[in-house]
Amino acid sequence: FQTRYLEHYTAAVAQYRRRRKDVETIARVLSSAVEGVIHNAARRDMLDAPELRKQLVELICAYLSGARTG
Repeated sequence: FQTRYLEHYTAAVAQYRRRRKDVETIARVLSSAVEGVIHNAARRDMLDAPELRKQLVELICAYLSGARTG
């Protein structure tokens, strides 16, 4: 499961980096961040909160934008 999970993240961020090592690192960091947000939201019974979803999308977009330029 973990391998396939990271493969999906790697594929999702591949367009932001050309070197494979960078793509894998970005995917790992992004997946960990998303996991953390979702885990904490579940503990706080906030998974259905529209603002949480909005902020999570903004977090992902900001991280990927930084990954492109960094």
